Amino acid sequence: MKKIIVTATALVATAAFALTGCSGERGGGTDTGSGEEAEAGFAADSSIGVALPDKTSENWVLAGQLFTDGLEEAGFKADVQYAPASNTVAEQQNQIQAMVTNGAKVIIIGAKDGKQLATQVQAAKDAGAYVIAYDRLIENTEAVDYYVAFDNFKVGQLQGQALLDGLAERAGHEAPYNIELFSGSPDDANSKVFFDGAMDVLQPEIDNGNLVVVSKQTEIAQTATEGWLPENAQNRMDTLLTSSYSGDTVVDGVLSPNDTLA
Repeated sequence: MKKIIVTATALVATAAFALTGCSGERGGGTDTGSGEEAEAGFAADSSIGVALPDKTSENWVLAGQLFTDGLEEAGFKADVQYAPASNTVAEQQNQIQAMVTNGAKVIIIGAKDGKQLATQVQAAKDAGAYVIAYDRLIENTEAVDYYVAFDNFKVGQLQGQALLDGLAERAGHEAPYNIELFSGSPDDANSKVFFDGAMDVLQPEIDNGNLVVVSKQTEIAQTATEGWLPENAQNRMDTLLTSSYSGDTVVDGVLSPNDTLA
């Protein structure tokens, strides 16, 4: 059974697990390669694979560097790879399979599409590697050992509250406020959790009339941002301005996962 770790310091928890806890029961050994036995974990020169979705987000770039630094400092071989933003999930599938073939003891995956990695995750398990889903849930498989995540519902609540606070401070007038909603990519399982958390805060204000979604697009399927790409969010915003706003109607605030529209 996979274990779920929800923490504000998920990256640290992931690295700690990779460095220490997974030796005897599947594939890991205690021989350090120099004749000495480690207290737990793997040989000091073991390869640890880290497959991240792309470099379009500063968060993933930072995560990759932290993984690299932490693993190398601990004496492991850090195999950190990104799937090119312009490619389909097939590139990440190939990268994970290569990590398996090259004997990675642990493979940490920030999924490009969590619904399409079951075959590669099963191959890793069959080869004796441990698989950690980092930040994004990997679905359609029981072969994931750990899922390490932030409390994404709470993150969504904080986003919703930040929008309310920002409107009160910056809009220049009292409620009601005109807003538009933007959610994350439909291939990311976290998107709905973020959105639900935000709407937990915003929906009561919509219901009482303090917030007005002028376009009336309040469902996640209507508000999604394919690939989390800012240009996709901007294109939708341009369409909304043309179709739903005219004359003196203004957008007072935007709930958005994209920095360019925040």
